[in-house]
Amino acid sequence: MKKNLDSLGNVSVFLSLLCAIHCAATPILVGVVSLMGIGFVMDPFWEVCLLIISNLLAVVALFSSFRNHRKTLPFILFGLSLLLIVPGLVIHQHLLIFPGVLLTAAALLLNWRYSKQAGCAHSHA
Repeated sequence: MKKNLDSLGNVSVFLSLLCAIHCAATPILVGVVSLMGIGFVMDPFWEVCLLIISNLLAVVALFSSFRNHRKTLPFILFGLSLLLIVPGLVIHQHLLIFPGVLLTAAALLLNWRYSKQAGCAHSHA
């Protein structure tokens, strides 16, 4: 079960980083995608789906690891990220979504680091 939760945390980090890349590359890709005829990739619907899935996975990863390390900083970073992501989605503004996604990725990476430290604490103490 713990291995599945670790994998879920890795998927969540990957999706957050993928979203950050998407936000950063959108201005460049708009023209290229239009010329290639695959405009559905830039549809806001898929952007919202990706953000919802990645944030749900982030919540699961954060809560499942919290029992192990008891650190609140990942939750604070994640909460701040949602304060940027949600309004950014409402007004479809990547200038808000992009830093929010980076904060989500930072929260998940910090959560992962805390989990690894807590898991190793018994063998190094």
